[in-house]
Amino acid sequence: YTTLSNVAALPVASDETKDILFNNTYTNFTSTGNLDNSVTAFTTYWKTYLDSLYWEDSVKLTIDLDFSQHDYYDIKLNDKIFIKDTFYRINKIKGYNLTNDDVSTVELITPP
Repeated sequence: YTTLSNVAALPVASDETKDILFNNTYTNFTSTGNLDNSVTAFTTYWKTYLDSLYWEDSVKLTIDLDFSQHDYYDIKLNDKIFIKDTFYRINKIKGYNLTNDDVSTVELITPP
């Protein structure tokens, strides 16, 4: 059924319409060929993360940061932090305390 779709909008705007699948494989089941130009979930959520992990000029910084118990409400995937003239992306937060204010170890990576 072409009325059932995994894309956010039809017709698909090339490199703009979001696709919930990982690699646009939905087109094998439809007669519509234009779904290949949608933006995959991989591109939307994971490409920046994986590119920064394997980028040859990537720098990893591990620091201890003071968090309040409610700071996690504002942390989002691929958030960028600016420290001393350099942008970093949060890679890992270790020992985050949800019940009290506490110091947690944070691993930051420079994005490409």
